[in-house]
Amino acid sequence: MVTSLPGLGLALPAEGTSLSASLRLARLADELGYGAISVAERNDWELFASAAALAQVTQRARIVTAIASVYTRPPALLAMGAATVQDLAAGRFVLGLGSSSEPITRRWMGLAFDRPYTRLAETLAVVPRILAGERTDEDGQTLSTHGFRLGIPTVGHVPIHLASLGPRTAELAGRSADGAILNMVCPDGAGAAARRIRLAAEAAGREAAPEVSLTVPLVLTGAGRSHEAGRRLLAGLAASYAQVEVYRRHLHRLGIGPTADRVARRWRSGDRTGAVAAVDDHLLAAAGAVGTIEDCAARLAAYLDAGLDRVNAYLIPAPDDGGEPNDGLAGAVSDLHAAVAGLMDRRGHRR
Repeated sequence: MVTSLPGLGLALPAEGTSLSASLRLARLADELGYGAISVAERNDWELFASAAALAQVTQRARIVTAIASVYTRPPALLAMGAATVQDLAAGRFVLGLGSSSEPITRRWMGLAFDRPYTRLAETLAVVPRILAGERTDEDGQTLSTHGFRLGIPTVGHVPIHLASLGPRTAELAGRSADGAILNMVCPDGAGAAARRIRLAAEAAGREAAPEVSLTVPLVLTGAGRSHEAGRRLLAGLAASYAQVEVYRRHLHRLGIGPTADRVARRWRSGDRTGAVAAVDDHLLAAAGAVGTIEDCAARLAAYLDAGLDRVNAYLIPAPDDGGEPNDGLAGAVSDLHAAVAGLMDRRGHRR
């Protein structure tokens, strides 16, 4: 029997797994009743190829890009990718867009990273019109496209969700997008961001509030997996984010800027060990959670209680007591689903 949990998603790619292994996890999550499978793009899987593969191995869960950069793909290419996956997913696709970051855009890809808010806003204005079959005729401040018309029909409406790290992008999502994707924030802060987004939607006269979601790294301990090693692993992830300017500004808004600055200074000096050691409990809590399946389920439920519509679990097994990675992700996907379902039933939470 499928226990449908629209508020629970699975974030891929799973740490250290092949695409084929992660596709098996996606199929399992879909069969269990996870509401969405989100896929990220870093320096591993190509985003739309991965989303297309996920569409082929799932039947119910929505497939979400979290996120597609508005710099590495122009609006026409974003629309082509979205229409392709929407067709393969039979209308279950969600296009998550964001401005990414300076290291990825400028350093990795060799592209200009200028006026990210404007680029995001202009892309959001153009892509829905392309998906609706309009011919482009756009000269914006950060992009230009003329004479392009999508050559395939789009299967229904493709929801567009925006990465909403700061107040301006959160308000833009509230005014103009179908959803907002948060990152690196505790439940209380996530709830406050969700309220800001919904107030922006209300002020814009929108009848339906945008969906608000978040991906949460969960480092799994217990059953021979070391909590201390798990903490170091999550602290390393937090430190890698803190040294990126856009995330450090975000952490300042959350009130943990001094810690983020200290971590970034050590990271950039080459002292990665010192940077990880400088991550305190507040920064660690913004980055994710470390604990047993039950601990992690409680953290996800706290986000739902705070008013988010969906939380995507990014599962990372802590090293075992011998220092070796311990996978067991299929079992974790099943156990987490059961634990979240049980918590929601006991709290009378909506499904």
